[in-house]
Amino acid sequence: MAWSGPLGSYAERALLPADRLVAVPPGMGTDTAAALMLQGMTAHYLCTDTFPLKPGHTCLVHAAAGGVGLLLVQMAKRRGRASSAR
Repeated sequence: MAWSGPLGSYAERALLPADRLVAVPPGMGTDTAAALMLQGMTAHYLCTDTFPLKPGHTCLVHAAAGGVGLLLVQMAKRRGRASSAR
């Protein structure tokens, strides 16, 4: 399981509410799962809180090859923003 936010995240064991947990797919390492949680939260807040993307908005992602950039492009597409590479 992976999670973010609750105190005690560096403990060997933690008691957390089930709705705060995300299942880690079989074969995915804990390092990868932890990185994806943080990258996903970063991409999400960029396209929802920092500037709520809507259809018709322009979204420029300077580095879409890394973890946050790849996720941000996918989230922008889902929010109605078409993508084009130049």
